[in-house]
Amino acid sequence: MRQRQSRRFQHGVTLIEILTALAIIATLTAVVVPNFHQYQQTQARKAAIERLVHLQAWVEMQVITKGYYPSISHSTLLEKGLVCSDCQVSSDYQFSIEGSDTGYRIIAHPQADSHQHDDPCNRLVLYPNGVITSISAETSCSLPSQQKTPGFSLK
Repeated sequence: MRQRQSRRFQHGVTLIEILTALAIIATLTAVVVPNFHQYQQTQARKAAIERLVHLQAWVEMQVITKGYYPSISHSTLLEKGLVCSDCQVSSDYQFSIEGSDTGYRIIAHPQADSHQHDDPCNRLVLYPNGVITSISAETSCSLPSQQKTPGFSLK
């Protein structure tokens, strides 16, 4: 009689239950971790596109106030944060402006030491008409939108 009572009050976990719980945790981890990395890349890409649009506004302001497109020398000023300081605040991308007499393009280069270095989109390019494209051979690059950005385009 005593033996039955003591077994009834025993609580514990069997080895099978522990292994089952570990298998479930391992499966969830295998699914979640790659998706989280992809989510981080997508969010950093969206932030870079937002910064490209800020830079476009600055470039267009240069055209309106000074009458010329910024030259490549302005890229060094961007790196130091001397012009458009809120445009160059990314640890994932480095921004550059390629200007000429007839137009410009703004490029976001992924930093080598960031998690964007293996992003399928590679470099992002914003053109004066507002179209944002990717310089990449990958077909898996999904930009949030490939439509024109509002305003600021001079023709």
